[in-house]
Parts: sequence; structure tokens; C-alpha cells
Amino acid sequence: MICKMALGALGRQKRKNRLIALTVGLGVSLAAAMLGVMFDVGDKVNQELKSYGANLNIVPRGSSMLSEMYLLEDVPESEAAIDSAESSAPENFIPESELYKIKMIFWAYNIVDFAPYLTTPTKIGDKKVLLTGTWFNKHLELPTGDKVDTGMTALKSWWKLEGSPGDDSDLTGVLVGRAIAKDLNLKPGATFKVTASGQTKDLKVRAVFDSGGPDDERVFAPLALAQELGGQPGLVERVEVSALTTPENELARRASLNPGSLSRIEWDTWYC
Repeated sequence: MICKMALGALGRQKRKNRLIALTVGLGVSLAAAMLGVMFDVGDKVNQELKSYGANLNIVPRGSSMLSEMYLLEDVPESEAAIDSAESSAPENFIPESELYKIKMIFWAYNIVDFAPYLTTPTKIGDKKVLLTGTWFNKHLELPTGDKVDTGMTALKSWWKLEGSPGDDSDLTGVLVGRAIAKDLNLKPGATFKVTASGQTKDLKVRAVFDSGGPDDERVFAPLALAQELGGQPGLVERVEVSALTTPENELARRASLNPGSLSRIEWDTWYC
């Protein structure tokens, strides 16, 4: 009886029911669209941020930042500069095994990508070249159970590559800067010998890159290879980090001086 009454009511109010169904459908569609926008904003912000590269530079405590501040490295690499690098190797390093902690700090979710670097003076034939070790595509598993994929190719997304960067498992594959490739007539797939500290390695060009800057005078290699050639196992010189940062305003200044002075609302605003 009750079912008959309900079906009868629905049958007599078809127009009203259609309007209700239409309203519900519009509401669900709007909610789905808003959720899609909300979840997509973070990915788009991260993608835009990556296009500008790193905005933080982590160096060992006590290391001089003058060369970074005054862009002393942003000049074409000359043999004199390489000789200087040979005679003034940094005394302080960062353990590679500690780098995972970058994704376990207070602002862990603001860290988009990061990549370590270790530079070693080498020779290709008679030409002196700086070989920089890094992570190309690194997969990290954190103690928290989270997994992170990061590396230089994500940080340098604006580089123009002829070839493929590959991954870090092949210690003989390198990326060669456009200027070096032109001088030595190197193309993707070509092989060459590099010498450093009495060691000679056979390397293969994975890709030739055009950075539009001084990096075109360098060779980028897997970090383990640079550590071996430079005699610095398990160490890095610096780490470039791409991170979302808080705006520089009065609230940020107060938080940097004393986070405990913030009210609950101010804390939530600053933290988020």
C-alpha cells in the first residue's frame, strides 16, 4: 500500500521531480568541478614553480656564499677557473645519506624538488672540463613510508635536450653542455674518455643540453661517478631546492622571530 502511494505521488508530480533531479545534478556537477579545481591547483602551482628552477641553495655550514651572491660562477668556464677549482676544493661537505631529511622538515610539503651537486675538475683529451655529479631522476623512500621522485631534470625543466637524460642506474651515461659538445664534436650516443685524479673512465653521451647559461660549459654525470672521480664518496657540495615559500609580510616576520607569539588563527594562516 505504501509503495503504491509513493509511486502514485511520483507519477502525479513528474514536472516537480524533474526539477528536483535537475537541481541535484547541477549541485553534484558544481561540487565535482570545484573539487577538481581544488586538487589541480597544487599541481599547476608546482609545475609553474619548476619552470623557474630552484629558489633555495643548501650549502655546508661555514661555506662562503659570496660567489653565489655576486654570480661569480655565472661566467663561461675557462681553464683558469678550472685550475682555481682544482686548488681550492671545498673543505666542508654534506652527507648524501642525510638528504632525505629535506622532505621531513616542518615545511616538507612545500618542497617541490631538490637535487645535490658535486663538481670535479676533469680532462677530456687535452681540454679541461668541470664534471658535475647530480641526481637525474632519483627515487627516495622515506622512513615515514612516503615515496619521493626528484632530481635535476625536474628542476631544469626549461633545458632543451637532444636525447634522453635516462636515470641514475647507468654510471657511464652523462649530459653534455652545448658548448662542450660543439668543441669536442660530441652527439647523443657518442663515447669519450674522461680523466681525473689518475683515473680514466669511458663515458657515453645520453643527451646534449642547451641551458642558455654557463652550465653549457659543463658535463653532468650521475652523482656516484663524480664522487668516485673526486675521491669524495657519499658527499655533496650543495643542494638546490625548489620550494613554495611564505610571503614576506608582517606575519611572516613575527613568525620567524617567535612562532609562539602567534594566535591560533595567525598560526593557521602562516602554516597553511
